[in-house]
Amino acid sequence: MNWALRFATIGFLCVISISCSQSKPTSYVVSIPKAVNGPQHLLLGQTININTATAADLEALPGIGTTLAGRIISDRDKHGPFLTVADLERVPGIGKSKLSQITTFISTAPKY
Repeated sequence: MNWALRFATIGFLCVISISCSQSKPTSYVVSIPKAVNGPQHLLLGQTININTATAADLEALPGIGTTLAGRIISDRDKHGPFLTVADLERVPGIGKSKLSQITTFISTAPKY
């Protein structure tokens, strides 16, 4: 008897085929997209690297709209990478309150 479970979420497609017959091996096929965008990072529990994030990635953060995303990118281009998350306070419109809303969702380096 064969059972197939198909599960698709946020661009991921996982197909798991389980065989109850001892004569057939169990097989797993997983297809993972090459690129993950900002909202997908957040849904997967990953942080967004503010030094490489696009405007769309930054806009996925709570309280960050088009204007603030543009300011973050402009500051990064003008002054270089953010060394710490707290360095975001140098961006006009981001103070302690805004920073506290997004701190858990951002990083300055990729997490491996």
